[in-house]
Amino acid sequence: MKNFLLPLIFMFINLSLGWAQEGHLSLRHFSVPLPKQDYVFNDMAIDDQGRLLLAHRRGLLQFDGRSWEKIPIGSSPLKFLPIDNNLYLLTREGISKVQQDMDFQNKIESIYTPPQYLLGQDMVKHHDNFYYLAGGKILVLSSSSFQPDTVFESKLGFNDIFTYQDKLYAFEGNFLLEYFNNNWLDLNLYAPEETDFVFSCQTDSLVFFAYDNGDFFAFNGKEFNVFSNELNEYLKENYPVSGKILGNKIVIATLNGGAVIVDIESKKILHTIQYFNGLPSDEVNAVTMDDQNGIWLAHNAGISRTSLDIPIKEFQHYPGLKGIPESVLIHKDTLFVGTNEGLFYLAQIKDYETFQKVMKERIRIEIIDEEDNEGEEESETFLGGLFDGSKSMDEDEAYIEESLNNYKKIFRKEGYRFKKLKDRLAEKEAFLRDSLSKINVKRDEGNSTKTVSEPSKDKSKFKYETVNKIVNVSKLKSFQFQYIPIKRVNRKVTDLINTPNGIIAITTSGVFLIKDTTSMKLSDHRFIEKAYYESGNNNLWITGDFGLYSIDLSTKPTNSQFHFSRSVHDIAIQNDQMALSGENEIFTFRVLNNTLSEQKTYPIKNDFSDRMSVYFDESQLNILKLDGLYKLDQKLDSIVLVEGYEENLKYFLKDTQQSLWLTNQKDQWHILNKEESASDLQWMKILPYVKYIHPVPDSSIYFVVENRLLELKTGRGEWREPPTSFINAVYEQDNKISDLENLELLYDNNSLRVSVSTIDYLFPEGISYQYYVKGLMDDWSPWSKAGDIDFPYLPSGEYTLQIRSKSGFSEEISTFDFSFEVLPPYWRTWWFYSLEIGFFSTLILISLKMNRSSRNTYLTDTITFLTLILILEFIATILENNLEGYVEDSPVYSFVINVALALLITPLGKGMNKILLVMNTKDIKRITHEMRTKQLENLKNEQDKN
Repeated sequence: MKNFLLPLIFMFINLSLGWAQEGHLSLRHFSVPLPKQDYVFNDMAIDDQGRLLLAHRRGLLQFDGRSWEKIPIGSSPLKFLPIDNNLYLLTREGISKVQQDMDFQNKIESIYTPPQYLLGQDMVKHHDNFYYLAGGKILVLSSSSFQPDTVFESKLGFNDIFTYQDKLYAFEGNFLLEYFNNNWLDLNLYAPEETDFVFSCQTDSLVFFAYDNGDFFAFNGKEFNVFSNELNEYLKENYPVSGKILGNKIVIATLNGGAVIVDIESKKILHTIQYFNGLPSDEVNAVTMDDQNGIWLAHNAGISRTSLDIPIKEFQHYPGLKGIPESVLIHKDTLFVGTNEGLFYLAQIKDYETFQKVMKERIRIEIIDEEDNEGEEESETFLGGLFDGSKSMDEDEAYIEESLNNYKKIFRKEGYRFKKLKDRLAEKEAFLRDSLSKINVKRDEGNSTKTVSEPSKDKSKFKYETVNKIVNVSKLKSFQFQYIPIKRVNRKVTDLINTPNGIIAITTSGVFLIKDTTSMKLSDHRFIEKAYYESGNNNLWITGDFGLYSIDLSTKPTNSQFHFSRSVHDIAIQNDQMALSGENEIFTFRVLNNTLSEQKTYPIKNDFSDRMSVYFDESQLNILKLDGLYKLDQKLDSIVLVEGYEENLKYFLKDTQQSLWLTNQKDQWHILNKEESASDLQWMKILPYVKYIHPVPDSSIYFVVENRLLELKTGRGEWREPPTSFINAVYEQDNKISDLENLELLYDNNSLRVSVSTIDYLFPEGISYQYYVKGLMDDWSPWSKAGDIDFPYLPSGEYTLQIRSKSGFSEEISTFDFSFEVLPPYWRTWWFYSLEIGFFSTLILISLKMNRSSRNTYLTDTITFLTLILILEFIATILENNLEGYVEDSPVYSFVINVALALLITPLGKGMNKILLVMNTKDIKRITHEMRTKQLENLKNEQDKN
C-alpha cells in the first residue's frame, strides 16, 4: 500500500500546483489626443494602409502607431462597414465612404443623406442593391446612384438586417423574415423577447446575435441556438456592446467585463482582457483587428492593442502576487515567482466563491460625519433592514447583490439600457456600500475594546483601509490561477535555483530551501550577489562582498564553509576548475572535495570598477566585459582580447542555466555559450530592460523585465514582414497639402514638411528613416526615428526626395521617391529673361543710333553709360542666382562680382567707342564713296549732254 500511496501523493501535489503555463495577453496602451469628456468611442476600423481609424462622438481620428491625425468629417461617425473591398461609414447624417487619393490621404465622401432624419443602424449589400437599416425602416439603395428605390416600413420596426448564404434576412421586432421576390416572408423563427438587440456578426456558416441581457445566439439558416453557456454567463453580467469576427474567433466588447475572446469551433472562452489582467478600464466600446492580427480595444481610458500571434504572455496580473517581480523558476510544472516582498507560486483556483472573498485592495476613503447623510438614509425605504448591525460581511454582500438585482429589474422596466443602466446601478451600489461602511464602522467601534484616539483635525479627512474587491464570479472565472505566498519567505528574492532537494531561494534575509510549499532556512547570509549550484557534489556556492561560501546540501543539517574573503561578483565552475570575478580582478582555483587551492590572480587594468562575468568553454576561461570578450591565454599567462568581439556591449547577464546573454548598442541579442534560435532572439527586441532570464528547455523563456513577468514561447512563429512606408501627409507652412501630384511651391512660401509613416504597431523600438535630395544634399541624411522631414527653405528648382526606412528587425524595408518643384520668382523666369533681352537690345540700338546721329553728345553719352550699367547689373544678377548653392553663401562673392563688373565699364566703354569709331569710319567712307560716285555720275551726265 505504501508503494502506491507515495506516487499518488506526488501526483496530487503536481496536479494541485501544476498547469501554470497559460498567461495573459501582452498589452500596449495608447492615449488619444482628445479631451476626456470626448472619450466616447463608437467604432474602429483599419484603412488600406493599415492605419487605425477611430470614430468618436465628435469626429474621426487616424493613428499609424506613432502620430494622430484628424480627418475632416461633417457629422458624428457611428459605424464602419467593409463591403466589397470598400469601407463605408454610417454617420448621423447618412452614409459616407472612406476613400484614399493617390497620395494615401483619407477623405470622407458623403454619398447618401436620408430625406428625413433617420439614424442609421446597419447596411448590407445583396445582389446589386444596398439595404440600409435606419430608424426602424429598410431603404433599398441602388449600388450605382445610391438613390432609394423602395422603402420598407413596419409597425414593429426592423431591428437588424443581414445576409446568409446569398439570402437576405431581417428582424421585424423579434420575428425573423426572409426577403424573397420583393416580399418579406415570415419564417416563424423568433428572437428573444423583452430584450434589446445589440449587434450581429457572422462567419461563412453561422450568424451570431447579441442582446443586452447577455443572450448570445447562433443562427445556422434553420434555427437559433444558444452558442455557449459559458459565454452567456459572462455576457449576462457584463453587458455586450459590440463584437466582430476575427479569423476563427469572436471578440466581444462589454461595458463591465472588458473584452472576451471566444474560439468559434470549441465555443470556449480563450481570453478575457479586463482591468484585472492589465486593461486600464473594463468599459470597452469597440474592437477591431489590424493587418498584423493585432486586436484593438477602445475604452474610456484610451485604446489598447494586443496580438494573439505574438508568442509573449504576461504573468504578473494574476491575483495574489505582491511586489515587483525579481526572479522566476519553473519547478515541477509550477511557476514560482520571487518579488521584492516574498516568494509565490501559481496554483489553480478551485473555489471561485472563496477566491472572491480573498481579493483585497487597499483604498483611500473619505471620512464623512454620520450626520451628513442621515436624512438621505432614512428617506430610502427600499433598503429595508439594511441598518441591522448584526449582519456579517458575507450577509452584506448578499444583500447588496440582491438589492442591485431588484434595482436592475426596476430600471429596465423604466427604459434604462446599456450605459445609462450601468451608471444608475453604479450609483446605487456606491450608496449601498457607503451606508454599509458606516454601519460596519459603528459596529466595530461598539465591539472594540481598544481606546480610540480623538479624530485628527487634519483638513484632509482621509483614511486607508483594506477592503474586499467585489467582483462578479463570472469575471473571476477568467482567472484559472492565483498566486499563493510561501510562508517565512517575505523578503526580496533575487534568485531561484532548481535542485533535486527542492528550490533554493536566494533572498536579502538569507538562503531558503523550498520543498513543495514549505520553506526551510539554510543560511543567514545577506546581500548575496551570485549563487551557483554544483549538481555533481550537491553543493551551493554563494558569493558577494563578503567573499565565497559553500553550503553542502547533502548533509542534514546543511554545513556552511568559508573559502575566500575578497569581494566576488560572479562564479564559474567546470570539472576541478573555478573562476571568480572581483573588482577588476580574476581569481582562478582548483577545487577538490569542496577545498580550494588558489592558483593565480589576474588584475584587469581599468580606472573604473568594471563588472565582469566569467564562464568556461571547453576548459577555456572566458571573461566578458562591456568593451568585449577576453580569454585567459595559458601560454602568455595573461588575459587577452578575443578577436571579433571588440564591440561595445550595452548589457549582459547570466540566465538560470549559466548561459551568457548579451546585447550590443544596436539592441541585437546573442548567447555566447549556448545555441538559441535567431527567430526567438528577435522577439527580445520588443522587451524593455531585461533583468532576469529563465529558459525552459524546448518550451519557453521567462523574462523579468522592469515590473513585468513575461513568457516567450520558443519556436512559435517568425517575425512578420514589416509593411512598406509611405508619405502620410505633406505640410506647407503648417497647412496640409491635399494634392501631392505635380506639387508646385511658390518661391516665397516654400517651407516644406514631409510626414513619413510606417505602420509600426509591432515595432516599439521604432522605425528609422533616411532621406536624400539630389542637387541639394551631398549625401544621405543620418538614420533617425523622427518621422518628419523638414525643409525650412528651398531654392527654386525641381527636386526628387528619396526616402528609405528600416526597422530593428530587418534592414531596409522600403524605398520610395517624392517629386516636387519650387517655382522661381518672376525675375528668374524665361519670359522675364526674354523681356530683359528685348529691353536691353532696344537700349543698345537706341544708344548706337544716337551715337551715330545725335549732335547732343551729353545725352548720347548718358544713355550709353546707362545701357552699360544696366547690362552689367543684369549679368551680375544672373551670376548670383546661378551660383547659389555652388559657392559659399557670403556677401563677399556679391561684392567681388560687382567690383569685377565695375572694372569692365571702362574697357567696355572704350570698346564701344572703338566699335562706334569703326562703324562711323565705315559710314564716312561709304558716304564719301557715294558722294564721289554721285559727283562722277553727274560729271559724266553733263559731258554726255555736251
